[in-house]
Amino acid sequence: MNRKKKGSLLTLISFAFLFFLVMGQSVWAANNTIAVLNMQKAVAASNAGQNAQSVIKDKVDLLQKTLKSEEDKINTLKQEMEKKNSVWSDSVKEEKGIELQKMVRDLRTKRDDANLEIKMMREQQLGPILEQMEVVVKDVAQKKGYLLIIPKSAVLYSADQIDITAEIIEALNQVKK
Repeated sequence: MNRKKKGSLLTLISFAFLFFLVMGQSVWAANNTIAVLNMQKAVAASNAGQNAQSVIKDKVDLLQKTLKSEEDKINTLKQEMEKKNSVWSDSVKEEKGIELQKMVRDLRTKRDDANLEIKMMREQQLGPILEQMEVVVKDVAQKKGYLLIIPKSAVLYSADQIDITAEIIEALNQVKK
């Protein structure tokens, strides 16, 4: 019997400890400020982010236009090969086939180069904005007393009142003026 009482008492103490531990964490979180930030939205909605997106979009459009022109040339050659296949000699067919393969390879290379160029442009355009956002977030955190600001993408749920995205967008726009 004595062992049962000690086991029950130990279990009760363990539950009480866990209860106060959990409650203590809830009280700690309520007394200290935690916020979430939708970084992608903050960059996209800021004036600097919109300018960067416009520059990137213009470049993407130009590159797509160039690549479309190359694709059209390839399609024209394919159509020509289909139409004239029966009248061409074997050497002309082979020559046109090699020409088509070369054009397809060149297009693939140009696409890869365009993708790399766009990636580098994004980094060039968005890098300074992200660096500035880091400074702004630290400044807002210090002024408002936030102890922790978490990217919203890393959080399963958060109440709307702890989302500081709009505040960060406003502060970013003030800095970039």
